[in-house]
Amino acid sequence: MVTLVLHYNCARCSPTLLSHAQLADKLKHDYFSLISPTLLSDAQLADKLKHAYFSLISPTLLSDAQLADKLKHAYFSLISPTLLSDAQLASKLKHDYFSLISPTLLSDAQLTSKLKHDYFSLISPTLLSDAQLADKLKHDYFYLISPTLLSDAQLADKLKHDYFSLISPTLLSDAQLASKLKHDYFSLISPTLLSDAQLTSKLKHDYFSLISPTLLSDAQLADKLKHDYFYLISPTLFPTLLSDAQLADKLKHDYFSLISPTLLSDAQLANKLKHDYFSLISPTLLSDAQLADKLKHDYFPLISPTLLSDAQLADKLKHDYFYLISPTLLSDAQLADKLKHDYFSLISPTLLSDAQLADKLKHDYFPLISPTLLSDAQLTSKLKHDYFSLISPTLLSDAQLADKLKHDYFSLISPTLLSDAQLADKLKHDYFSLISPTLLSDAQLADKLKHDYFSLISPTLLSDAQLADKLKHDYFSLISPTLLSDAQLADKLKHDYFSLISPTLLSDAQLASKLKHDYFSLISPTLLSDAQLADKLKHDYFSLISPTLLSDAQLADKFVFAIEYHSFILCGYFLLGWERSSVNKFPSQWLE
Repeated sequence: MVTLVLHYNCARCSPTLLSHAQLADKLKHDYFSLISPTLLSDAQLADKLKHAYFSLISPTLLSDAQLADKLKHAYFSLISPTLLSDAQLASKLKHDYFSLISPTLLSDAQLTSKLKHDYFSLISPTLLSDAQLADKLKHDYFYLISPTLLSDAQLADKLKHDYFSLISPTLLSDAQLASKLKHDYFSLISPTLLSDAQLTSKLKHDYFSLISPTLLSDAQLADKLKHDYFYLISPTLFPTLLSDAQLADKLKHDYFSLISPTLLSDAQLANKLKHDYFSLISPTLLSDAQLADKLKHDYFPLISPTLLSDAQLADKLKHDYFYLISPTLLSDAQLADKLKHDYFSLISPTLLSDAQLADKLKHDYFPLISPTLLSDAQLTSKLKHDYFSLISPTLLSDAQLADKLKHDYFSLISPTLLSDAQLADKLKHDYFSLISPTLLSDAQLADKLKHDYFSLISPTLLSDAQLADKLKHDYFSLISPTLLSDAQLADKLKHDYFSLISPTLLSDAQLASKLKHDYFSLISPTLLSDAQLADKLKHDYFSLISPTLLSDAQLADKFVFAIEYHSFILCGYFLLGWERSSVNKFPSQWLE
């Protein structure tokens, strides 16, 4: 995606700078959405393209000093060491989103400080005072907790149910809890389990990180390349990098599941490998040969051609992303049965009768339906509530529904590019849900299409009023109907997650107001003074730094932005209920 944005930006940039009025225009450009050039002059558009999220600015448009400054703040960007002094590069590398810290660049105290701010990391209470920890936990990724809404006990309870990790203190002893926290989402390393050398090695292999070859020896770099996320190296391409034994070792380290051979016996390791991420295999259901077959088809790995014959490799290539089908284990009829098994749910046709298979198919990703708890009518209603998608047949005409289905999540279909027949075909192949037209009637297909990924709406379970209430509770944005008037709600619904608002639905003033609310960064000029606004603007995407922990000099060195606690509270109030301001310009002080 970055490459596409780069290409688009570089093709259309012009060196024109922004005036104060043009800056206000800049704020109209929503996250992941480039506004039609009919709304901007050529000069304004060129300015916009320079500030597009994920874009790298052409060095021909900026002086060396400006470029160096820009490159330091570019999300996911790699800084060329030739543009920065060693000190600047060291400082930059500390603050890069998803970046790996080299212990040779940081003192012990600096490293400790850095580790506290790592994306998706759980902070050890021994590194923070109780007050600091409470403050930190409130600012967790995708989860802002208002202390005025929760008692201390409720807050403690709440914090346990963090993103992708529910820990019940009543089910775990202190020791078990400590053990649990180590194995959390994206793997938290306990320094007590690793030597300094091991920790250094671990930090190099972090999630989505690119290690500069100048920081690694040839041997270390070769080691790094083997462990790269989403990238298993074929021994036929790099035969000198992996021995057969090393390759076997590599295959054990599957996506989201790093197994330490020193912590598991051979028997335990074999058992562990059976329970891979999103695919639990009972050892009683598979022979040793079947298990070996299974391990080849693991989640997200590329199988070494040295382990497969040409014919087996060709068969392997048939196994689509998130969907492994072994033609040697299934007859043609069984294979057709197999194809029914939705995302994250592999069903063995030899273990289920036709009736059991039908029952199984009801248990889609993230909503497990118990047939004993639901009547047929309730089950039909339930099946419409697919994960995170909102399609209400009572709110849309047939024509509107057809239109809606074209704009599905991650699949925008241009009606001018597809015939009606092609469109019908296309809609069947929606994101993460392959529908066989031979298995569904037209009516069933229409029903199926309602069950889109990301949606939970039951028209039979909700009155019109309840449905309207339901629609307010969109993904990542729960709106209290008592906090918004009808007019405010209408405004709110325009600001939906990942939605592109048609300028024909908003007046110029409303559009200007709307476009200021960039994804993950809502700034209300009516709630903040000029000084507070300047403070607010310091809050870089995914990185909230407390100014009480950094001196002015440290903050400047940090190259990321700080927040006052009262600004956080104001932003919380703003998220709960904000009335659109007529102010269309940011304070001129921002540019200064």
